[in-house]
Amino acid sequence: MSKAVNGWPAYKAANPTFSREGYAKSLNINPVTLSKYISGERVLGKGQGCPGILKSDEATFITDVVRRHDRGRDGLTPAGVISLVASVKPNLSEKQAKKLAHNLRRPSSTQRLRRSA
Repeated sequence: MSKAVNGWPAYKAANPTFSREGYAKSLNINPVTLSKYISGERVLGKGQGCPGILKSDEATFITDVVRRHDRGRDGLTPAGVISLVASVKPNLSEKQAKKLAHNLRRPSSTQRLRRSA
């Protein structure tokens, strides 16, 4: 989508008789969607939902610590995981830390490789 939006001015300059709809159809993109991005009604890079509270590296760190405790036969209790989350993100409320600890999952190795590529 970013290539299409950024390429629109050059395309319009080279083909002044073509419309946004024709440009969108040539790229197999919904014309209404492309028009919203070109006009500035929608912003590139802003997906659905609010941004995550934990960054990817923070979530990986927490899950690695929990796994290492488990491997060392000194597993963390749920309260221990909550306190670990709270220590990484001290500005969270207790309820937020509890919810994050409950829903925290480490991405599989294939997902991590796809993100880094």
